[in-house]
Amino acid sequence: MSEVAGKLTERVGLSAVTYADDGAGGQVPTWGPLDPPVVFAQIEGLRGAERMAAAAIEVTLAYRVRLRYHPGIDAHTRIDWSGRVLEVIGPPVELQRRAYLELYCAERGE
Repeated sequence: MSEVAGKLTERVGLSAVTYADDGAGGQVPTWGPLDPPVVFAQIEGLRGAERMAAAAIEVTLAYRVRLRYHPGIDAHTRIDWSGRVLEVIGPPVELQRRAYLELYCAERGE
């Protein structure tokens, strides 16, 4: 068994963006579950940052997420983890001959 497999202890939801007509000639993003919608992952906090934006403090937390390979995951995937929303911020990195993926994600908040 891989050393990664034993560390996949966090249950996460996977969502992909689709665009729907807003009725005024534009499009709005909507999120729908991938198949399978829930998988197990390893989540590791990397760093946090704060900055002032429009008279408010914006906090960004960075995470590394490892999970089993999933062909539907790309740089536009969203991960729902214990009430938090993590945005994938780059292309997935394939590990161990496509057995696993490593994702870099950001959680943004105020």
